[in-house]
Amino acid sequence: LHQQGDGQLAIFTNSHERVRVDPNGRVGIGTDSPAHQLDVNGDIHTAGSIIVDGTLYWKAPLRDSSDQQSTPYFQLDFSDYPTGNHLSGGHDLYITSGNVSDLQLKRDVRSLEQALPRLRRLRGVTYHWNETAVDHAGRGLEQRVSAGPQASDAENQAVWAAERAKIRTALAARQIGLIAQDVEKVAPEAVHTGHDGYKRVDYPRLTALLVEAIKELAAEVQILKASPLSGNKDV
Repeated sequence: LHQQGDGQLAIFTNSHERVRVDPNGRVGIGTDSPAHQLDVNGDIHTAGSIIVDGTLYWKAPLRDSSDQQSTPYFQLDFSDYPTGNHLSGGHDLYITSGNVSDLQLKRDVRSLEQALPRLRRLRGVTYHWNETAVDHAGRGLEQRVSAGPQASDAENQAVWAAERAKIRTALAARQIGLIAQDVEKVAPEAVHTGHDGYKRVDYPRLTALLVEAIKELAAEVQILKASPLSGNKDV
């Protein structure tokens, strides 16, 4: 155990430094210059659970620990792009999910009304993400990505520039969708505002509106088919 003149505390075993605590309380294991509250340069193994109460920034391949292959089963790249998160890999991936929708768990159930007129007020659009979206996708980049604990400023700048280029490329393609402000006017339940102040559309929630709109349209068609003014019974 060694107390340095600058206030740093170092723990040695076999004449090698193992742990460093700097004057700000940051702890480094395998590094003598911790940049975070806990900075580890090396492998970590836990037999228990890992619980994260804050934000988890993840950018790493996932592999089977019994198979030390160089190619991951799949790669998670959670960069919070406005288009959504990215998942890629060379193996099959099966995900089963669903929303709890049991009637036993619901109260005050009401059928949607005027679904077709509400749907007509929506506008399907194509668009490109603007510069604000690009900047938003890259927010916090300097805090969550680095070239390594011992990297120079120039090395970090190069990594950040490469990451920004990846974001710009990912957002360059023409998109298709709806405008959140338009959806909010006819189906506010399908829109929420994030902590960043930007609105998001929960597209699956629009399924109920589409179902009722189709039923209303089918009813109108049946009325037209039954009308004596209709010369075509196959409307």
